[in-house]
Amino acid sequence: PKVKPYLLVMAVWAGMALGIDEVFDLYNSPECLARGNACTTVVTGYASNYYNPAALTQFKKKKWELNLVVLETNLGYTAISNMGQNLTTGLYQLIPKLQQNEGNYHFSSFLTMPSITFRNFSFSILYNNQVAAVSENGQLDVNARTDLVPTIGFAQQFAGNLLKLGVTAKAIIRNETKGLLDHLEINAEDEATFAARGKEGLGIGFDLGMLLTL
Repeated sequence: PKVKPYLLVMAVWAGMALGIDEVFDLYNSPECLARGNACTTVVTGYASNYYNPAALTQFKKKKWELNLVVLETNLGYTAISNMGQNLTTGLYQLIPKLQQNEGNYHFSSFLTMPSITFRNFSFSILYNNQVAAVSENGQLDVNARTDLVPTIGFAQQFAGNLLKLGVTAKAIIRNETKGLLDHLEINAEDEATFAARGKEGLGIGFDLGMLLTL
C-alpha cells in the first residue's frame, strides 16, 4: 500500500480581470498542469476520474494508493494579502477588505480530495472553494463557489489488453454566489442574509474514457 501526503501551493500573480468572467475548472491535477495538460494517456491515481477513467487499468494488480491529506491552493497576490490580514477565506469576512482595496483583483482556490485507488477502481471526494472578486464603483463583482464532488471510477481491459474502457460517475453539489453586488446593500446584511444570496444545486454526470493500443 502507498499512503501519500500532498501539499501544493501555487502563487499566481494575477492581473486585472472580471470576477464574474473567471473560468473555474472542477479540478486541475498538478501532474497534468506540469505536463501542459497533455496527460490523457499517462494520468494516474485519483486524477484518472477527472481526465481518463480508462487509465485506471494501468495500476499494477498488487498496488493500491490511499491519499488522506491532499491540499492544493492557488492564490493571487491580492488574495494572499487579504486573507493574511483577515485570517479568513470566507467571502463575507473578506468584503470589507475588498471594498478598501478597490480595483485590486482577488482570486483564491482551496481544494482537498481524499481518495483510494486500486487497479480498475478509484473513489474520491473533492471539496473545492474558489473566489474571484473585484470591487469597483460602489459594486462588488464576484464569482464564488463551493463544490462537494464524490466520484467513483471503474475500468476494464479487453482484447488482450489492447482496448481499455473506463467510466466515472460524479455528483456535484454546488453553492454559488455570482454577479454585481451593491456595497450599500451587502454592508447592511448579516452573514446569514448574505449567505442566502447563494444558489445551491445538484448535478450528476458520467465520463467515458478509452485507451486503444494498435
